[in-house]
Amino acid sequence: MHGFSINLQQQTKEWFDQIVACGLEDVKSTSVEAELRRLGRKEEVSVDGAIERTVQLFGERYGREMRQLKEGDEHEEVRGIIRDGVEGKLGQVKREMMGV
Repeated sequence: MHGFSINLQQQTKEWFDQIVACGLEDVKSTSVEAELRRLGRKEEVSVDGAIERTVQLFGERYGREMRQLKEGDEHEEVRGIIRDGVEGKLGQVKREMMGV
């Protein structure tokens, strides 16, 4: 699986600075909030406000149509993995898959 994360608030930076994403030791994290401040903008940043725009930009950047997953569609397994990860269960799923 592949994925990405987006840090919205600067308060998480200290924790995220401990992560070496993709083995890129010289790359440091930032946040939407920090980048907006760097540009002189002091607007509130929220998950709900960022989701739609992030999905739109991601689709544009990678030339993909972005569609919302819905109950009853062919992506039930993917929705389950996302839901379980969001609920903090992804580690348990991974352990079960590995037979631990």
